[in-house]
Amino acid sequence: MERNERVRALFDKYLTSQISEEELNELLDHFNISEDKGILMELISEELSKENMLNDHEGLIGDIDSSLQKKIFSRTRPVSRIRKLLPAISIAAMILLGLSFVGLMLVMRSKKQGNEVVVKNRNDIAPGGSVATLTLSDGSKVDLNSIKNGSIAKQSGTTISKTADGQVIYTNVGKSATLQYNTIETPKGGEYQVVLPDGTKVWLNAASSLKYPTSFSSLKKRDVELTGEAYFEVVRNKVQPFRVKTAKQTVEVLGTHFNIMAYSNEAGTSTTLLEGSVKVSNGKSYKIIKPGQQAVVQQDIKVQQADTDATIAWKNGRTYFKNTDIPTMMRTISRWYNVEVIYQGEVNHELFTGGISRKSNLSSLVKILASSGIHASIEDHKLIVKP
Repeated sequence: MERNERVRALFDKYLTSQISEEELNELLDHFNISEDKGILMELISEELSKENMLNDHEGLIGDIDSSLQKKIFSRTRPVSRIRKLLPAISIAAMILLGLSFVGLMLVMRSKKQGNEVVVKNRNDIAPGGSVATLTLSDGSKVDLNSIKNGSIAKQSGTTISKTADGQVIYTNVGKSATLQYNTIETPKGGEYQVVLPDGTKVWLNAASSLKYPTSFSSLKKRDVELTGEAYFEVVRNKVQPFRVKTAKQTVEVLGTHFNIMAYSNEAGTSTTLLEGSVKVSNGKSYKIIKPGQQAVVQQDIKVQQADTDATIAWKNGRTYFKNTDIPTMMRTISRWYNVEVIYQGEVNHELFTGGISRKSNLSSLVKILASSGIHASIEDHKLIVKP
């Protein structure tokens, strides 16, 4: 009981802006203790009820996340270590928390202080979403954003359908008479999921495309071609290895989970493994990587340890950067928000770590960047950066 009273006292101090930095860190520690979750949820629910926020969802996601990430976004000069504003909670933990209890607290305090949570900005840019085009074997194109759910097309031995949760699913209903290929393509500001004829699941990131056969039944290998970025959960099949071909490499697996980033405007192509094992080759040599490792292909193949949470943050609904320079950050932002980035002035060489929900408007990200010393503004669908 005494412990609960301490948590309640810290919570009340936070909401009234009377909490010290030491007390704030103590309160944050309680969010990582399982036996304290009950009282914390109770306190938050009570406060939300008082503020009539239980059914108020519009604009909440972005503002919760923006407020939270302002606390943890950090930058690193080339010779210094990463500075974390809230050491009690790691960056990796924040990715998993998403819409966390702490984020709800931040929004509630904003409400109490009379701040406007949702800021309307006529120059603001909405985040991307489930947008893609499917090109069938006969060359016809299907706008997956506008077509109704259900059957899309029938090709030799295969039916193609769209589900209510935004996936394209291939189902083999018979033997394929001829080998046919489809291509699913996302624009800037788009993402999509596809379930291939063998049951393999693929998440496509923005500005990416995947070409694949409509049936693998007559093939010795399950070959697909990727540009951009995708996350794969490959169905295991010892008889038919699964291969992903990009401009610089070929990745071969039997059944595993991995991410490939192969954008043409990035310095190299990276393959990050979460489960199983994969063989990465560039035509001259190859490397076998294990879970938690990443193979980067430039001139050669370099294998290094990977931060898997950071790598697949995009697939889990977050835009995240770890020890990332400004140009790399801006290329990612450009792809997701479909915005042109223009630099004014010299770009500095600091490295940044932090992130935000992919559901947040660009203005929320701009505020976070500003808190870390990156000054940017939105003008006529352009992001003007003044490092």
